[in-house]
Amino acid sequence: MPPRGSPLRGGSIAYEPLLRTRILPGIRQRQNSGFQGIELLRCAAGGIVNGLARVIGLALGIAAVVIIAVACAQEPAETREPAPPRPVPVSQPPAAPLPSVTLPPELARVLHDYEEAWRARDAAALARLFAEDGFVLPNGGMPVRGRAAIEQSYAGHGGPLALRAIAYATHGSTGYIIGGYAPRAGDEDTGKFTLTLRRGDDGRWSIVSDMDNSNRPQR
Repeated sequence: MPPRGSPLRGGSIAYEPLLRTRILPGIRQRQNSGFQGIELLRCAAGGIVNGLARVIGLALGIAAVVIIAVACAQEPAETREPAPPRPVPVSQPPAAPLPSVTLPPELARVLHDYEEAWRARDAAALARLFAEDGFVLPNGGMPVRGRAAIEQSYAGHGGPLALRAIAYATHGSTGYIIGGYAPRAGDEDTGKFTLTLRRGDDGRWSIVSDMDNSNRPQR
């Protein structure tokens, strides 16, 4: 039998203090613990879902790369036509010399006087064949201008020489002769030349420019 004044004793039961101090706080604590557990479960589930999504995305990416590689390997290789063989260079026979032409006497005199002065190694006579402001344009050398400079540049030069014309023309007081040269008449040309000419008031043709170069290939 409960003692007098016990909370379980009928007629004077004190439930309210007991409910406020012990029962309700315990219930609230259990509820809070339950809520925290639910949140932990939610976080864990979210992490698992994100991890699975990453794994699935990586697997899909690898599968796509493998599929593309297999498809490329199965494509037929591009066929290329073989390059045509390079033509074998064929040595060409030397070109036949151009035929000589006959010059009018007043132009033929220029070539004849040039041959004579060169054979005689007469630099002064060569210079007199040029106009006062004439030019010599030597092969591999700088231009020479004026009779005095031409005489100086020709000093010490000369020897066997035969000139022949292959083309010429005149128009008024100007003209030109294109030809070849060799040591002797009838020999194969060893070089070529151009002479531009100007006729003076006395009707005599003078050389305005003399340019020549060798037919031998440069080494």
